[in-house]
Amino acid sequence: MSKLEQWQQTIDDWKFSGLSKKEYCQNHNIKVHNLHYWIGKFNKAPEPTGQFLPFTEKFEPTDHKPIELFVGHARIITSLPCLTEVLLELERAGLLYDPT
Repeated sequence: MSKLEQWQQTIDDWKFSGLSKKEYCQNHNIKVHNLHYWIGKFNKAPEPTGQFLPFTEKFEPTDHKPIELFVGHARIITSLPCLTEVLLELERAGLLYDPT
């Protein structure tokens, strides 16, 4: 089990326990600031509800079906002809999410 998975399990266990963060950490020999850190880390990571759309500068949509994008917490559905330029600007701004 990876560190990420271990902390997700710890957070799930804490939530299920009904204990305060402090009580849970005392009972499980965990530093409270570590639990706070990982809760914050998981809360910042958006969970996409659609499929991630990888692209390169050569990416060009071949059909005109709508494409679903996730930018931060925003969901964008578009079929813009200038999609490549929009994606590149979002990437340069650091706003595209890659779940890998």
